[in-house]
Amino acid sequence: GVYGTADLGYTFLRYRGMDLGAFAGYGHYTQHLNAYGCEQVAAGGTVCVPSGLINPSALVLSETEHWNALRLGLTGSIMLTERLKLSGEAAWLAYASMQAKDNHWLRTDINPLVETGHSSKGYQLEATLSYAVTDRWSLGAGARYLSLKADGGTQFPYPIPRSPEKFESSRLTGFLQASYRFGDTGPVV
Repeated sequence: GVYGTADLGYTFLRYRGMDLGAFAGYGHYTQHLNAYGCEQVAAGGTVCVPSGLINPSALVLSETEHWNALRLGLTGSIMLTERLKLSGEAAWLAYASMQAKDNHWLRTDINPLVETGHSSKGYQLEATLSYAVTDRWSLGAGARYLSLKADGGTQFPYPIPRSPEKFESSRLTGFLQASYRFGDTGPVV
């Protein structure tokens, strides 16, 4: 997947090694998923009957999703020691839209299906622990949780009416970071 954010914010409180701020911005997330093989799990006639009809390594489904979101949030940090800092942010995805392509590779009549959706139910949480090696260099590690949700639908071929769908995607990721500070080398904050 591809992930990126761009935010503008303002720190409105600084007090004894702590700070608190607010931000607004934009977030983007793209993911591509594939499904292989087909196994019958319910009664009824489908392409999986008889068993073994579809090779387990055959690509049968793909989903490519593009999420775009307006982010509103709070950010803050606290110095735990002279060089160790804990930072965090919480963002509400005030408006998120999703556009996707759902490929059913064994069904040419519905390949691809276009899916769309939107909502204001998503959020993102992030925490980072960093250590100031010098007044300019710091190293850190963190975790990020992203929850995306959308209500929408897709259109199967006529005469079937538009089908409502709910989309959800969540990701927990860990990261390492290194940063270098240019300019004034005052106290680490």
